[in-house]
This record gives sequence, C-alpha cells and structure tokens, in this order.
Amino acid sequence: MSGAVGNFTPGAGLDPLEGVSVCVFEQPDIACATTDATGHYKLSGLPAGEDLLISYTKPDYVAQIGMLSTGSADIGPVEIRLAPESSAELLFALIGATWPLGETGGVTFGAYPTTTGGGIGPTDGIAGYAVMMAPDSGTGPVYVDNSEIPNTELTETSAPGWGLYANVDPGTVGITFTKAGKPCDRVRPGYGWESSFSGGTLQVPIITGYLTAGAVLCDP
Repeated sequence: MSGAVGNFTPGAGLDPLEGVSVCVFEQPDIACATTDATGHYKLSGLPAGEDLLISYTKPDYVAQIGMLSTGSADIGPVEIRLAPESSAELLFALIGATWPLGETGGVTFGAYPTTTGGGIGPTDGIAGYAVMMAPDSGTGPVYVDNSEIPNTELTETSAPGWGLYANVDPGTVGITFTKAGKPCDRVRPGYGWESSFSGGTLQVPIITGYLTAGAVLCDP
C-alpha cells in the first residue's frame, strides 16, 4: 500500500505532511510506515485478501482510520488529509460538536466520481449527494461548502463531495449515499471494504478517539 498524507487546509489540495505514522491498526507485528518530506509513504508486508484498518497518527493532529481491502497487487496511491487539533476544535465548535472526541468517534464521508484520479481537493468530489447514518448518534451529517468549511445549513454535498459526523457512539454504522439517478457502485480504495458495501450503504467502524474515513465512487 502506498500513498500520501497532507495537512488539511480548507480549500487547498494535498499539502504534504511529514512524520505521520501509518500503521495497521492493532497489529503491531506489521511494521508501520512514516511519511517523508513529500508526505509519501509505503506500507509493506500486508496480508493479501484481508480487510484491514489503517491508522494515520501524528502528535497534535486528529487521528484517522482508513479501511483497506488488500489484494495481490499494490494498492495506491491512497491520499488522506489530517487536521491539526487546533483547527478541529474550531470546526467542531462551529457545528455544535464536542472536541476532543473523548469516549466517542466520528466519520468523514465522501462521494467521488468513478473516474477519479485519487485527488481529495476542493473540486474532486461530487455535489448533490445526501447522506444518512444508521444507527444515528452524535452531530451530523454536516456537509462542507465549496471552500471546505462545514456548514450546518447544507443538506447535500458540495463540489468537495464530503462531510462528517462527530461524537458518534463506538460500533458499526451504515452510511447511505443518495442522489436520484446517480448510484454509487463501489468503495474508494483505502476508504472502505468491498465486503461492507451494498445498495449504496457503506458499513463503517467507529473507534473511540478516531475519525474513520469512508468514501464511495459514484456516477457523476
């Protein structure tokens, strides 16, 4: 598995973030990778044919979890952005959520075109998708606007294609993506398990203290 990690700056693309630990969650026998000065990493030694959780952590940044289904070939590039904790505190206050997460978790959800080249910038998503989570808990869905600022008045995705739920109870939730005549047909690699996606609904594990990143590929 290879990819890149960036510092989340609203409205920007992938701003390389050095020193991020990329690990298979709770599998210490598999060596972690660390992002270099360009934000890139390569995580080796992954077992084939398994559904894995991948953690992305760096001091003073919001910890995230990705969902990876491994195959016989290398997977990548998987791009992800981490938000500084100072920014998360401001953004959570903006949407009426509580930071730090404490005994809760959260999820970022995204809808991207099937032709995506792997980008996660402000124009790489698909507008017009409504999202529902079950069982429901916490704060959300909150969609980001075209500048990637969370806006509680929005009812569907904007051009960036994503949003979030905060302070979600730990466990497994189903995230359903809906847009008339525009089905989502598979997960975005590194953002979901193929085995946990069906009928437009992605099953996502919520882990205490983490934001889980879930995303699907849809008909634009």
